[in-house]
This record gives sequence, C-alpha cells and structure tokens, in this order.
Amino acid sequence: MAYRITRRDRSLQTALRRIACEQIDAALAELTAPDADPNVAIHQTRKHFKKLRGLLRLVRPGFDGYARENAVIRDLAVKMSGPRDTGVLIETHDKLMIDVSDPARFAPLRAHLLAQAAKGAEADSPLPADLCADLCEALQALRERSADWRLRGKDRAILRAGLTLTWTRAATGYRAARKDPSVGAMHEWRKRVKYNWYHSRLLRDINARRMQPHRDAAKQLAGVLGDHHDIAVYLDRLDHLARAVPPAVVAGLIADLKSHAIDRKAVLETRAFALGKTMLYKKPGKLPKRWTRWWRNWRKG
Repeated sequence: MAYRITRRDRSLQTALRRIACEQIDAALAELTAPDADPNVAIHQTRKHFKKLRGLLRLVRPGFDGYARENAVIRDLAVKMSGPRDTGVLIETHDKLMIDVSDPARFAPLRAHLLAQAAKGAEADSPLPADLCADLCEALQALRERSADWRLRGKDRAILRAGLTLTWTRAATGYRAARKDPSVGAMHEWRKRVKYNWYHSRLLRDINARRMQPHRDAAKQLAGVLGDHHDIAVYLDRLDHLARAVPPAVVAGLIADLKSHAIDRKAVLETRAFALGKTMLYKKPGKLPKRWTRWWRNWRKG
C-alpha cells in the first residue's frame, strides 16, 4: 500500500501501526531477497528507514515511545551508511561530469575516488551476511513492538502539534541557512524540509488537489538541498584525495574539478534559497492549522 493515511484507517494510531508494519516488511523484503543487488538493497532499505522516521515525527507529540524507536531506526541506518556513501560519492562525480567539456579527462580521478571510498569495506559484498542478519533481527523486534504502539491524545491535536514542530523547524532552518550557508546549516535545513515532504505524502488524501503543489515543492527543494550536500561531501573527499594521490597521476585535475564543483554548489544554493522563499514565506502556524482543518473535514466526510 502507498505511503499515506487512508479513510480505512480508523484512527491515527491504526495508521501508525499499519504504515510502520508495511515499511518494516518492505525493508525486510529488500534485505532477504535472493540474488538481490546489495547496493540496491541498501539504498531501498535506507529509504524505508527514512519513511519510518518521518512517520514517527508526525505523531511524536502523542507517542511516548518516539525517542526510543527513532533512535533504533537511526542507528540501523547508520550501520548501512558506509556502502551507501560510497555510491553517492561516485554518483555525484558522474553528475558533475554531465556539463564538463571533456569528462574522459577526469577518469583517473574517478578511479582513485572509487578506490579510496572502498578502503576498509568488505571486498566481497557491501552488505555482509552478519550485518544483514543483525538488521533483520532488529527489524523483526521493531515490527513486534509496533503492533502495540499507542498514541496519547486526540488525533487532531497530535497532528497539529507534530506538523507545527516540523514546519517551524523547516522555517527556522531556512532562516539559519540564509544567515550562514554552512554545510551543516544547509544539511539541517534539508532534513527538516524532507520531513515535511514525508508528512505531505502521508496526508495527501486530506485534500488531494491542494496538497499536490506543496508536496511537489517540498520534494523539489529537498532534492536540490540533497544535491548540495552531496557536492559538499564530494569536495571534502577531493581534499583528502589531493593529499593521498601522487601529483603526477592527477596533475591539475583536482583543482579544475574542485572549481567546477564549487560553482555547481553555488548554483544549487541560490536555487534552494529561491525555492525556500516561495515555500516557507508563510507564518509557521498557518500550514499546520490549515492541514489540521482539512484533516477534520476529511475525517467527517
């Protein structure tokens, strides 16, 4: 079933349990699929973890188990971060090659990036059997607990409080990043925007026509901020590479590519602020209030 709350969910608590179970089952299916590509399994499983954390943040004000379960899911994702980060590094390099005049010139640099990123990783698989077993065991335990998750308070009050917390943080993140567009500030802003995107997906049915534009805008902004962060990580790796690779191998390549990456990062930053200004210009309390009203009318209908 799609990542959304439906009319068939008798309550917010029912939806919480159902959607959590679906995401956990989907993650388990990725990890246990025979002959699956480990890199694909890692990527898809981490996406399910993010959806789970987005779901928990929506009901956080009424869920006493939030801190524990959020930490469990976060720690599981961290265990899978190494292989995924390697893939993102190479994907970022390849994206940067799209608009350079001679991408083949940077092929030696790509090879060294890949070799460095793979250091210390399992030679046979990015998802070792023991790690996979640990993840599955933890997910099974999480699934069992999710059947007993309870919410405290009225659905509408929980929703409004959860939406307000995330939306206010997204707006605060925007202002902080405008004031100081550091890598950390931009990344924090991105995380808050992405949680709001997840919430707009979960609540898409409460007013499908009017939710669609916001959902699209949040997805676009989160994507731009994600690309911005990927380039920031890539630039950091280039600095490490410059100290590790013999100059004769990549003479001039690192400086040229670093300049190109910095320019691209600046373009993404400008675009993100333009999108953020459009999306986050409203007072923080307006969106949660409006969505909660739509929820009330939808549940009555």
